[in-house]
Amino acid sequence: MKIYQALIYASLIATFSVHTNATTITFGPGSYGTPVGATNEGIYTYDTFSGALFRDSQGNGDSFNMEGLAGTGGVLSLARNDVLNGLFTFDGADVAWQFNISDSVIFEGFLSGVSQGIDSFLTSADSAYTSYLSNNLSGVFIDTLFVTLNAPTTSQASVVDNIVLTEVASVPEPSTIALFGLGLLGFGLARRKKHN
Repeated sequence: MKIYQALIYASLIATFSVHTNATTITFGPGSYGTPVGATNEGIYTYDTFSGALFRDSQGNGDSFNMEGLAGTGGVLSLARNDVLNGLFTFDGADVAWQFNISDSVIFEGFLSGVSQGIDSFLTSADSAYTSYLSNNLSGVFIDTLFVTLNAPTTSQASVVDNIVLTEVASVPEPSTIALFGLGLLGFGLARRKKHN
């Protein structure tokens, strides 16, 4: 009986395991002041979804960050480019606000076009970066992340850098789970019949 149990546990682990790898989006290399179009960084593509965004050089341990265009701001979109509708999680980011004003940078995760949750990170008022870990989106599978960068005047803008994403390499299909469940049910019925 112990051998059967070991086989069941091994099958469960193989079926439901999710292999992951974290990636940090640094928005570089690139050119300072460049308006943002579709750009690949590793297995992710980031692009301007709405409004206007550009690379800035406000230091955060690397050369570039992403900033909302002063006076308008914009929304950044991120998605995987290696797998169609590939899944990932949002783990955290660094945010800042230029010219001494505090506001929120909004991170919203979507799965098949449906919002899965929002993280709102308050920037510090001294133009320094604040590092945040995801709260509402932590561990939530998404296929698109939107980042809203505000910029209410021509001299104020929110900034984001070092967005940490973790790609989901394998998730069992619903049909696989159903077949596995039927197999377990059949195994259980066979054992019960044998004992009777």
